Amino acid sequence: MNPATTVATRHGYDQIARVDTPDRYTAVFRLKRPFSPAAVQTFFAHSDAPYFICRRTCSARYHDLNRVPFNASPVGTGPFKIVRWLRGDRIEFVANERLLSG
Repeated sequence: MNPATTVATRHGYDQIARVDTPDRYTAVFRLKRPFSPAAVQTFFAHSDAPYFICRRTCSARYHDLNRVPFNASPVGTGPFKIVRWLRGDRIEFVANERLLSG
């Protein structure tokens, strides 16, 4: 929710009042008001505007998350991996060998 971080939308996340973590494996989202689209698929899965979570220590450490190194090295399970990202120019990919070895 850092206003200095560029995101496509804050829809849904702007309805979260707080997140409680009663243990290391549980996150309880407390909303500001009833919000029917709130679901695992909305907040944590691919949708029309998927969201990603980072630790509070990460967001506290960097004022602006737009240019931190991990934003240029996303981790995923798709058919390709990013090997180089020249912003405003190109992104270079290689085949994800984990998918080729199966």
